[in-house]
Amino acid sequence: MTDTVPVVVLNLTGEILLEWVAERGTSLSKLAKKVKERKPQRRSQSVKFTCNGELLAGSSKLADVPVTGRHVELTAIIGEMSLADVMYECNVAFMESDGLELAEEDVILEGLDSFSNILLQSVLQEHFDVKLPPGFLYEFATLRAASEHIFGILQREHPQYP
Repeated sequence: MTDTVPVVVLNLTGEILLEWVAERGTSLSKLAKKVKERKPQRRSQSVKFTCNGELLAGSSKLADVPVTGRHVELTAIIGEMSLADVMYECNVAFMESDGLELAEEDVILEGLDSFSNILLQSVLQEHFDVKLPPGFLYEFATLRAASEHIFGILQREHPQYP
């Protein structure tokens, strides 16, 4: 079996949004980022995927998605990002960068060393394409507080947010 797989991402009307050859270990959150990069207005939107009518978790890998014919075919659901979406994406970003899973929104991040804090802040800045203040995770030390701050930045930069 090959380590790469062709991926076709369609919108709800069947239009092709992305064709890409990816490693089977690629996460759907990385794929969502590729979809967002194709059009600047998508940068502030939420991208979720379905396959065969089932909603897939953003932390899933392409290896978990069934191959249809010779490729993986996914449908992207693109919409405005809510606070819950930001919290979910923060959690996924934390898991991918440091293996840290934040199951509860009030989990305190104070136990992380300085390097982990800097790494997570960098991951969040890149993931959401926002500038965060130095020591961000010391000031906003819970998943909820960090997510609310990022959501506030996104609302200011993109007034169409609810």
